[in-house]
Amino acid sequence: MWSSGRHTGLDFPAPVGTPVHAVAGGSVSSVGTGGPYGNHIEISHGGGLSSLYAHMSKILVGLNQVVAQGQTVGKVGATGNVTGPHLHLEARVNGRPVDPMPYLTGGGAGTKISKSIASAKAYAKGMLGQYGWGPSEFPALEKLWTGESGWRWNAENKSSGAYGIPQSLPGSKMASAGADWRTNAATQIRWGLGYIHDRPDYGSPSAAYSKWLARSPHWYDDGGYIPPGLSLVANGTGSPEPVFTGSQWSDIRAAKSGGGASTIHADVRVFVGDREITDIVRTEINTYDSEVATDLYNGRRI
Repeated sequence: MWSSGRHTGLDFPAPVGTPVHAVAGGSVSSVGTGGPYGNHIEISHGGGLSSLYAHMSKILVGLNQVVAQGQTVGKVGATGNVTGPHLHLEARVNGRPVDPMPYLTGGGAGTKISKSIASAKAYAKGMLGQYGWGPSEFPALEKLWTGESGWRWNAENKSSGAYGIPQSLPGSKMASAGADWRTNAATQIRWGLGYIHDRPDYGSPSAAYSKWLARSPHWYDDGGYIPPGLSLVANGTGSPEPVFTGSQWSDIRAAKSGGGASTIHADVRVFVGDREITDIVRTEINTYDSEVATDLYNGRRI
């Protein structure tokens, strides 16, 4: 019986020497060799979530070492408070043990964060240290994922099948990050950082961004103004050029052909500080002049 009066993890019986694999990527936050846990380690996955592996016969990683999901971190043993060889696995949230099973079966390993762009960037910046990078790597990462997805968790490239904030591989590959990879920005970010870290020709966001630029990248766009030099086709005006969605173009064409009043629905993002406000603000462009509609139709800034 544990001193707390309850068992705080899941036990997996296995022969001594059986490899123990990290359930998710992260950084080794503690290493211990005594007490009821015996030889044990704890891996921090970011966002307050960590996993603990106890009773091992061997520890194969060191303190602060960055590990990947599935990496062998030790060997099953019978050290500490045991009645036989097994792995004791714990999940902890902000230091408190919770039931690990939902994280193993339900894709709950991803910390939930707001779906705003500001929250995604803040979370990614805070995770850099887990992969051995300093804050100086964030500007390159910010540019890389701005180009790939605009930092939108639901960005989709239908031609390649890529989905989410990091669009380095098709979404079917990113599914290994967890069952919630399509809706959880934190899960997508951790997968993307792990992919950059583990890919031999990347290793860091700055290296990944340099190689991405060398491949004549396709910039992500969800409407708005494209500054000169950032699009694959120069607009020739020296000024930003508006880009509209299909439905917005339909409204513009209707205004041009009818010559009367028309409402153009525009997608806008509104922030208070770093917090994005969604589903509150509605912005409309009302065109009453056929000349204005013609300017919009021709794609020039007015």
